[in-house]
Amino acid sequence: MSNPALASPVVHSAAAAEYTSVVAARTPILVLTCLAVLLGWLPRLRWGFWTDETATYWMSSGGWRAAIEHTWNWPGQSILYSILESFFVVHGPWQEVALRVPTFVAVAIAGWQVKRLAELLIAKEAGWYALVPFVCAPDVMSFATNARPYGLALAASLISFRYLLEWQREGGKGNAALCLLASILTVHLHYVFGFILLIQAAYLLSSRWCGTRVRWSLPATVSAAIPLSLLLILGSLRNTAQQKVDFQSTPPEIKQWFQLVFPPTLLLALALGAALALLLVPMRKLKWSPVRIPSPVACLLAAWLLVAPTLFFVVSRFTANTIFASRYLLFTLPAIVLIIAWAVCGIGTLRARTICMLAIFAANVLHPATLLSAFRESPLSWREPLGLLAQKPSSAPVFVTSGFAHAEFGNWKTEDPKNSPLFAPLAAYPIANPVIPLPYQFFPDVERFIEEKTAKLSAQPIVFLLTESDSGLTPWMTRHMESRGYRAHPESVNDFVIVEFSRH
Repeated sequence: MSNPALASPVVHSAAAAEYTSVVAARTPILVLTCLAVLLGWLPRLRWGFWTDETATYWMSSGGWRAAIEHTWNWPGQSILYSILESFFVVHGPWQEVALRVPTFVAVAIAGWQVKRLAELLIAKEAGWYALVPFVCAPDVMSFATNARPYGLALAASLISFRYLLEWQREGGKGNAALCLLASILTVHLHYVFGFILLIQAAYLLSSRWCGTRVRWSLPATVSAAIPLSLLLILGSLRNTAQQKVDFQSTPPEIKQWFQLVFPPTLLLALALGAALALLLVPMRKLKWSPVRIPSPVACLLAAWLLVAPTLFFVVSRFTANTIFASRYLLFTLPAIVLIIAWAVCGIGTLRARTICMLAIFAANVLHPATLLSAFRESPLSWREPLGLLAQKPSSAPVFVTSGFAHAEFGNWKTEDPKNSPLFAPLAAYPIANPVIPLPYQFFPDVERFIEEKTAKLSAQPIVFLLTESDSGLTPWMTRHMESRGYRAHPESVNDFVIVEFSRH
């Protein structure tokens, strides 16, 4: 019998060349990845909580038992995520950073899973070229530093897919166990992200159709285990299904579909990198020889990229369910990242590939608007307006509008805003003032409620209003309070306005 090591020198030479190319690409990629995290991710960890993050804080701040109770009736929220976050709740100047640590770590893990998927589906070298587009993507920079479950669900979904592929190729109880666990976690961290399991199934079916051997025991086990695991939270699922929505956002436009599916800054940056490569690299060395990928992988990337956004767009466009949003479709982002990695991997020289990676980094992280915004306070942060109110006279009552547009407000008049989830910002950033709750929407019943309340507050020398800057409540209440002898002193803070009504 011939020795394979002696019989295939060409194969070994090709493998050695590939290994050398991978090693050469690794250093600049790691440098750009670390810089992206340093400049694009870390500064955002200090931002104040936006509305949905304050809900995370409210649900988790009482410990893990209270987290279950608080989350059970909150529509669409992950009980598992609230339990996890309960171990990261601290009070004080580091509370934002601490609460965001799980997501930060999870998205970093997700980046590594994208690298591994690129290696499994495209080529060994493609793995490194997937890292920079992923960590520099605007949605990734945002959701990696967000105390919400989307980053964790993304990581779980990618781990599930990675180990499904590993198991299909190599078998092994470890691969099967990790795939099963990650698949269950995906659904429990965010129900919508379970859609990626359908994409995985479609990939397996297309592979089988093309003649590739596919083993079905693990996918069948996953399909049975997920519904069984959901029995643990059946009551919460029932409560979510029964929730009614009072507020509907504007139906999405087709341009939003294109922007979500084909992120402009990533693709324009890739085009810019290609143009720079044409200027800086001799033409004779610039050859694009795309890696040949199997038909099932091509179908997978197309389905992963297009199916969920198109379906969610149609549902949001023609029904009352507004599910077309980047946070719900974050699990589709790796598809365009893998396509970019495939395109870059086919460029003939390391220098040109590095230029493309540098262009993606510069356009998404070093762009002046992006860089300056990362080091400023978030315009959506509640910390600054509530911090300013905390410095005002504590005896003055404050009218506060809820930041939650999707909840039922049938009992908003009797809500205790300092303990209500609809006024969760007050849990994260408490104030001593008496608080009078108002709903997100402004309608005639709100006018009558304010008129009744202000009639009882006629002896108060100062009354405050905290609401969003574009709310129609501000001009109406200004006119109303001026008719009662108050003078309005508005002060804009982030995307909010604080109006101090004081006696002449």
